[in-house]
Amino acid sequence: MKLVERFDEFCEKKCCGNVQWKTVVSVLSAMVSGMSHAVAGAFAVLVIGAGITEFQILFLVSICISFTMVIVLRIQDESLLVTDARTNILLFINGILLFVGDTSYVYAVVWAPLGNVTTIINAVMPIMTALSACIAIKEAWKPVDAVCTLINVTGIILITCPTFIFRASDEICPSECSPEDLRTDSPSMKYELIAYGLAFLCAACYSLSPVSVRAIKTDVNVSLIVLYQGAISTILDFFLMYIVDKPQWKMNAETGGLLFGVIMFDLFELWLCFYSLQSEEAATVVLLSNVEVVMAYILSFFLLRRGVTILEIIGAVLVIFSTAVVGVSACCDSKPKDEEEDETTFLSESFP
Repeated sequence: MKLVERFDEFCEKKCCGNVQWKTVVSVLSAMVSGMSHAVAGAFAVLVIGAGITEFQILFLVSICISFTMVIVLRIQDESLLVTDARTNILLFINGILLFVGDTSYVYAVVWAPLGNVTTIINAVMPIMTALSACIAIKEAWKPVDAVCTLINVTGIILITCPTFIFRASDEICPSECSPEDLRTDSPSMKYELIAYGLAFLCAACYSLSPVSVRAIKTDVNVSLIVLYQGAISTILDFFLMYIVDKPQWKMNAETGGLLFGVIMFDLFELWLCFYSLQSEEAATVVLLSNVEVVMAYILSFFLLRRGVTILEIIGAVLVIFSTAVVGVSACCDSKPKDEEEDETTFLSESFP
């Protein structure tokens, strides 16, 4: 029996009270997925500083992930192709959505402040994912998730301090923005508006991706989902890499090590996210993975030696609190099937 199947069976059998271990593992996987994305982003910033282009990084990450998943699937003696037409379509859609989302993000952070782009993406994703899941796959938006979404979004806004909300504060909005930049007809403002449009597009793609994965049958190997996404991104990023800019293939050992960090943590992010989506609802997984915002600002504190404001501390507390509540709620909602059957039998026998 394959390793993943053994692990799933173990998680289904082992319970702690009314909580299934598989739910606990899925919740933790979603959180670690978000943190892995933040770490991969930090490594990517350092690699870009060494002269490697964004699309070159995306191409190298995608092709390495694809080869890794091929090896994993061969070891598991799994097929590299899916025969079901519906599953193939959903896997293709998921790959395209993530590619468009990554491409939109690359240009959005070039033309607009990073804090603004992060606010739009991470604040829109939980809401759009929940609404999309309700419409497309009939997943209910639980009241606790809805309340935690508001708390989560508030925390993200306080951490990132977007200039379109805190523009009046000189401490938060740097004086490098000239009056000319604030005019709606200025070139810089036009590019910034385009960047915000791309940020919303990125958020839409990142929101629809987990919904498409949730629509895939749960018996599809997680590594196969990652392989399809990596293969699609590899092909498309290869062309963009040469169209947008000339790639730089010469790199020293330090840059190679940083690039290896990007690849590994991106692989962790994708695999853990898709694994979590096989058992948890899309809105829940997105909320849990939003802890990446806190992780990203912790890394920026240590790597960039930037100061921390009281607003960022309050925002981090709100994000962590909402994440913890969602995680505990998901664990409490899980219940072993045999336990439910025992309760049903007991009630039917006691009250015929």
